[in-house]
Formats: sequence, C-alpha cells, structure tokens
Amino acid sequence: MAPKSSMFAKLTAAFQSVEQDVSAIRTRRLTAIAKRAEIESAPVTDEVIAQRIDAGLAEAVQRARNWMAPETLSAPDGSFAEFTRSAMRDEPLGTLVVLGLGDAIRAQIMADALEARTGKPMAEELRQAEIERLTAEIGSLEESEWEAIKAAEAVGVNIPLRADCDMSIVLAEDN
Repeated sequence: MAPKSSMFAKLTAAFQSVEQDVSAIRTRRLTAIAKRAEIESAPVTDEVIAQRIDAGLAEAVQRARNWMAPETLSAPDGSFAEFTRSAMRDEPLGTLVVLGLGDAIRAQIMADALEARTGKPMAEELRQAEIERLTAEIGSLEESEWEAIKAAEAVGVNIPLRADCDMSIVLAEDN
C-alpha cells in the first residue's frame, strides 16, 4: 500500500488539476466577453457616418423648409430676410444647407467625425457575425465550465459557481 503522504500528494495534484481546468475555461470565457465588448463598441465605417450625416442634413433641410416662406419674396413688401428669418432662428443648419452650403457643412461634419473616431471601424455585418460567434462561444464555455464543475463534484472536489454563472445551464436537466 502506498504511503498516505503519497496518496495525499496525488489527490492534491488531481484536485489542483481540476481547479486549473475550470480556471482556464473561466479565463477563456472572460477573454471572449472582453472581445465581444470590444466589437460591440467598435466604431462604424465611413459609409455609415456619411449616411448618418446625410440623413441628419436631410431632416434639417425639411424642418428648415417648413419655416421658410418663399411667398414673401414675391410679395410687394416681402424680403429675403422675411423669407429666411424663422428658418434661421428655428433651423439654422437646414437653412444653410438650403442656401447652398450643404457640401461644405457635410465635409466639415465628416472630417470632425473621422477625427474624433477612435479604434478600427467595423462593418455592421461583420460586427453582428462576430457578436453572434462570440456569444455562442461564451455559451459553450459556460456549458464546459458547468460540466467540469459537475465532474469535479463527482470525485469530491467542490468548485464554487461564479456569481454571474448562467443559471439556465446550471438548472437545465441533464440529457
């Protein structure tokens, strides 16, 4: 029969190995969560920025046109000031675009947006695909972690659940 200290050393090594396996799974899960957060917050592409600017300017133009009174230009006592007064007060950006400064305004807003952008832009299709892939990977790691914890418990090693574990996996019936 092997000495007690030798058996104890073997059991301790086995327990540590199981704990290390669970720890490695947990580390991979945290890495995937961090990567998913990074992708979720990655800036949009130049095209998306341009679309947003164009949509915003189009809305501003529409609001400005609602304030403009072109009939005042042809009225006997009308004036250009009357034509643009309300629009300039209530929708100056749209009014400036209507008056022909749209390209310069768009270019400046685009330049400001690109200068302020941090990080590598990511296309929306790629972003969604990566988020879905990482979410599936995180779920798989959660399942692997739970399986490892159950296996450890079966041989007498108690590994506590994480406070943020996916309880739907823990509470799911074994198939």
